[in-house]
Amino acid sequence: MTSTVEDVEEIKKSLNFITEETTAIKNQQQQLLRLMEEVKQLRLQNAEKDKKIAELERRVEDLEQYSRINDVVVTGLKIKPRSYAKAVAANNGGEPEEADMLSVEQQVAAFLESKGISLDLDYIEACHPLPRRKENDPPAVIMRFTNRKNKIALLKQGRKLKGTNVFLNDHLTRRNADLARKARYLRKLNKIQNTWVNNCKVFIKLNGPPEQARVLVIRSLEELTSARYRACATTTTTSEDLSSNSSSTTTTSGLGSSSQTLDPSAVQQRVYSQRMMNHRRKKEESLIVKHTEILITDDS
Repeated sequence: MTSTVEDVEEIKKSLNFITEETTAIKNQQQQLLRLMEEVKQLRLQNAEKDKKIAELERRVEDLEQYSRINDVVVTGLKIKPRSYAKAVAANNGGEPEEADMLSVEQQVAAFLESKGISLDLDYIEACHPLPRRKENDPPAVIMRFTNRKNKIALLKQGRKLKGTNVFLNDHLTRRNADLARKARYLRKLNKIQNTWVNNCKVFIKLNGPPEQARVLVIRSLEELTSARYRACATTTTTSEDLSSNSSSTTTTSGLGSSSQTLDPSAVQQRVYSQRMMNHRRKKEESLIVKHTEILITDDS
């Protein structure tokens, strides 16, 4: 009898211990669930904040680019930004030559006029050289016009500088300059038909027939790659649909029926083509980024 009572007590203790452990486990599970919910909410908040930060960065980028809308960058032109004292010292104490005393603005205007490009100095608000990337390279010169019309008129005459190694370009922000460089790299690879910059915006023309070779404004690398592959996918789908329709028409005409059937092998081929296209897309994106990083390193 005594042993039976002891066994019952042991069982009660074991049950109490199991109950306590079960309660502790339930409490821990509830805490884990609460923590998981908090993590989920924090992720949602972070995603919203990331969107807001990206939007704010885009607005800042647009404002920075807009502040440069009236600027023209002249590259490849050798100038002599000298003061009167430096000009006298360079001439061994004698009276400096007239060319040495010209301001940067006047030197740029004199060169452009010698190439048949008209430039009214009254519409130039500021003109100064930018820091050199390399010691032996001529510094780029930035000119800010009082209005956009005069800037556009000057850029339209930039073709007259062909063969002089002097170029007139928009004053792009770093992001847009990198984007234009990547677009030129894609054009070199014949992935797009053409690319150009107009009014500080990067344009590309897609490959394909005239009805699909659209002209797009690109604001990011994602837009650049997605636009090109969207056009490629449209071209592939159109050609596959045409071949599928022609084969289906031939088959049904031979059977004397007007119904069209879908070939399973054609569906598998289309899925395989789409997967290969996505794989090439990711691979080329990494190549573009790597190539651009090399170009930026070389420029710096």
